[in-house]
Amino acid sequence: MMAAVAAAEDVVKASSFGFDSVDSTDALQKALDSGAKKIVIDAQSSPWITRPLFVRSNCEIVFERGAEVVAKKGEFLGKNDSLFTLKCCENVKISGYGAVLRMRRADYAAAPYVKAEWRMSLNLLSCRNVTIEGLALVESGGDGVYLGVARENGPCRDIVLRDIVCDRHYRQGISVISARNLLIERCTLRGTAGTAPAAGIDFEPNRPGEELSDIVMRDCIVTSNHGAGIQFYLGQLNASSKPVSVKILNCISTGNSRGFWLGNGREHAFVRGSVTCENSFFATKNAPATYIPPTSGDSVAVSFKNCRLVDFQALHSLLEKAPARREFNPAAAHPFDARPGELVRLSPFRFRNGVTYRFYMTAPGEAKFSGRFTKVGKPDFKAEPVVFKDAEGKTCATASINGTDETPFSFKAEKAGFYTMTAKAGSHAFGLSAASVPIAVVPSGPVRSIYATTGTLFFRAAEDTPFVIAVSGDNAKERVRAKAADPSGNMVWEADQIFDWTAYSSGKRPAAGLWQVTFAHPTGHAFEDFSILLQGAVPEFFLTPEKCW
Repeated sequence: MMAAVAAAEDVVKASSFGFDSVDSTDALQKALDSGAKKIVIDAQSSPWITRPLFVRSNCEIVFERGAEVVAKKGEFLGKNDSLFTLKCCENVKISGYGAVLRMRRADYAAAPYVKAEWRMSLNLLSCRNVTIEGLALVESGGDGVYLGVARENGPCRDIVLRDIVCDRHYRQGISVISARNLLIERCTLRGTAGTAPAAGIDFEPNRPGEELSDIVMRDCIVTSNHGAGIQFYLGQLNASSKPVSVKILNCISTGNSRGFWLGNGREHAFVRGSVTCENSFFATKNAPATYIPPTSGDSVAVSFKNCRLVDFQALHSLLEKAPARREFNPAAAHPFDARPGELVRLSPFRFRNGVTYRFYMTAPGEAKFSGRFTKVGKPDFKAEPVVFKDAEGKTCATASINGTDETPFSFKAEKAGFYTMTAKAGSHAFGLSAASVPIAVVPSGPVRSIYATTGTLFFRAAEDTPFVIAVSGDNAKERVRAKAADPSGNMVWEADQIFDWTAYSSGKRPAAGLWQVTFAHPTGHAFEDFSILLQGAVPEFFLTPEKCW
């Protein structure tokens, strides 16, 4: 009997402590304080209405799909009242794919509320080893996520924010005040408005002893914020502060007042370090895409590598209306191989900056490929080995490519399953021309840049799941022609001379199956670099319908 009780306490449902459609604060807080290893906030017929809640260390919190937690109307009168606060917490995982945490931003702007900008959805103070995934955070009176300091307890450390949507917050989608070893991955930050800075994400320490170190932001979309998309204000740091170390990888920042903004706020004693932006897209409509003040050589170094910086765009309006991004789920993939073991010609698309492919082995054995690098422009070129990784992300083999020559190569798998193959190309390009196994291109971010290739890409749409496919040329001189066809081969969209983002939206009930997008030379313009974005369907592209899933 005692063992059964102990086992039951390992997992508790919030509803086991009660549910009140008017105010469930007591039940929710009892669940959080129960000592259970796993707390499930189960979906109810109406939202969980609550006052401020507090999370303890050493637990997992799971919000069921469809669960909604809503700030109680007339509460949260304190300037710092947040929906969930984690103060000096350790070893916490919070997940909520398909769940919503909602506050009442409009209410907090009027009496009886005192004007404030610190009513957060998730307020993390000096936390360590915390992962938050899948939640939609909506309309807080401050930030969607705040990463700060509890007095002298140091920065937030070892934090992962993944697949979070921060929508229509009062001050910021995310504020990073002090953090070490932070990963922000596949998040969407949009619609911030209310009080300055009103950024998608703001990196802004408050004191010289705070830090921004070992931070990576990747595969994120930052759009339609009243302030900058990605902002740094480093004026409270100085030469004695720990050097800044931040990487922005494979991100889109568009439809904001600036795509990227950095300010120091000082004339001397700058903090040192680096902010590196790679393979990202920054665009605004009525202002330069980026702002970086002139400073001395001793200040933070900002670099843009393989980025597009443009001052015109239509992409943000597409992203506002587009369905949520879907991710690859191996359990839902059903590999198809019309010619098992045969080396089949692929659409020979060449991808700038390198590319990752996902392929499937039906059994242990050998997979055959053929591909080559393409030198683009004047930069030095060196062919790096192709790297193979297993489903756990562990490197299991490499293969050499003979410069820019078409090179056959192979891979021997020890077991069945999905693997990835990555070719790094710098500012140059790489493409496969043949494969003997089911294979797809895996975008390194929301946008996939293609170099001077005509042909057809295929992607799978799920039944009754809307999607948006968008295409862009590189500039007004380099354009592209594109057309899309449904699984029956009926052409549903065609556009020529594309240079700004142009899109096809499937509507609410697209046909399930393999759709295709075909690219060709534009009429009357140069043809070189162009990009593609897929939202709603899983963003991976097959190079032949004979080997896919």
